[in-house]
Amino acid sequence: MNISINTLDLAIDLTLEDSTDAEFSEEFNRFIQSARIQSAMTLDDFLNPPTEDSFAHLQLTDDDILEVVQHMDESEEQEEAEINVPSPHLNIPKRERILALAQVIAFIDDAPDS
Repeated sequence: MNISINTLDLAIDLTLEDSTDAEFSEEFNRFIQSARIQSAMTLDDFLNPPTEDSFAHLQLTDDDILEVVQHMDESEEQEEAEINVPSPHLNIPKRERILALAQVIAFIDDAPDS
């Protein structure tokens, strides 16, 4: 008994989905006509582009997967190396850094308040 109820519920859901799709499709077509769009893409092509299927079923070999993963690891390592590049300002002697800081403080103190 429980199985037939679930099957009936599924059939009702599918029927409602189909009727909703049909209503939406009709509304879309009315819009295309009222907007006088000349070369409109079909709704099915818009929702499920033909090129989508060619990529969805692409089979990757183990070598292809390893290459992709290694490339991702190399990219991450390169990004980390770029992030961890020491600042060239750290090589400035301490005396010059203190003088630069003092100049910035003086500049800020002398600036008019806005």
